[in-house]
Amino acid sequence: MEDEEHSNIWEEYKSDTKPLKARHKHTPVPERPITIGRAEFIWPRTDHDALLTIDKPTWHKIKSKKILIDATIDLHGYFLEEAFNMLNDFLKNHYSRGHRVLLVITGKSSFIQNKPTIRSSLKDWIENTELLNIVHSISDAADIHGGKGAVYLKLRKKT
Repeated sequence: MEDEEHSNIWEEYKSDTKPLKARHKHTPVPERPITIGRAEFIWPRTDHDALLTIDKPTWHKIKSKKILIDATIDLHGYFLEEAFNMLNDFLKNHYSRGHRVLLVITGKSSFIQNKPTIRSSLKDWIENTELLNIVHSISDAADIHGGKGAVYLKLRKKT
């Protein structure tokens, strides 16, 4: 009985309504998944919310040496904590010098016996620390610069 009463009330309410005028349609922006890294590496973020991928024209210019790599660091063979500290110092140092394109050699492995490696940790280190304020984008390196065993990092313009 109550369902019929509610149904009648709703139908009566709907009969008096008019559609809204046509408005501009907005495309919803999909939310980016949030990855949380190790707690000791989480820092407050500023207005930057994600690490981008280097765009193809810039990547091809780096590959063809039209854009030169400002500096290179080889983290291959270091323990994770050592590698993170070296990367942190390296990025801050070159950002302060105004360098824009860096090459980081990480090694090819993604995981060794289900343990994270430098390569698998690199993006999380950047996204979950203050390094996100320095690094604009990241991409796998071209074969001439180490291929899957290295990455290009493009730094933000120094403010």
